[in-house]
Amino acid sequence: MIQIALDKLNQAREGCVGGGDDDLPLVGASVFMDRTSVTMGCGKMALDVEGLLCVENQMVTAVAADCPSPDMFLVAGCGSPERLEQLREVVKRNEKKMVTLEVPTTTGHYKKNDFETEIGFDIPTVIIRDGQIDEII
Repeated sequence: MIQIALDKLNQAREGCVGGGDDDLPLVGASVFMDRTSVTMGCGKMALDVEGLLCVENQMVTAVAADCPSPDMFLVAGCGSPERLEQLREVVKRNEKKMVTLEVPTTTGHYKKNDFETEIGFDIPTVIIRDGQIDEII
């Protein structure tokens, strides 16, 4: 679904007539934080592990699509300081970096590539609260 939405948005952007690349509209990928929470110490509410993996998966899927990456992530459901901190951790964990990947051989063993691969993303994350931009990470 994310790929289909990004494809449609990018096609719409290509159809825009403007004075140059700076005049084209931005393409954002919506990310929804699950409404279920677990109680942390002192009555604070945060996402459980599955909820965090869901948020991370939404972001990684949008970037891994076969179409151009979105210009920003728009995150809804980040209503508490604990959730905001968890979102910051997800963004930090997925920063753009170069790594040497290990790939399986035909015998099932893993071998390191001879080259580095870029992973992660460097896309602004916009937190939406009460229908307004609250913060940009």
